[in-house]
Amino acid sequence: MGIALNGHLSEGVYSNSLPRISVYFIIMLTQDRLKELLHYDEDTGMFTWIVSTARCVKVGDIAGSKNGKGYLHIMVDKRIYLAHRLAFLYVHGRFPEFTDHIN
Repeated sequence: MGIALNGHLSEGVYSNSLPRISVYFIIMLTQDRLKELLHYDEDTGMFTWIVSTARCVKVGDIAGSKNGKGYLHIMVDKRIYLAHRLAFLYVHGRFPEFTDHIN
């Protein structure tokens, strides 16, 4: 077992007398960070990229894809989020406790 920083596991150097521990840091996505990367159109409910975050992502591309249950999900900073939760964060500045995503 290694030490995880920002969600990545890395092997560390350990003394035989010390137990191995795993530390996992989760960096919460903020509204500011979301708005640095994506534009949300409240009229259409669509997210578009305003920054190219990978070779396959171009500025202006519609963000996200459907998961196995038919929900739109978007990968932001190597973490997958449901689009309706990102929409709530984008508009209200926090993640919802519960979101009705029918519309």
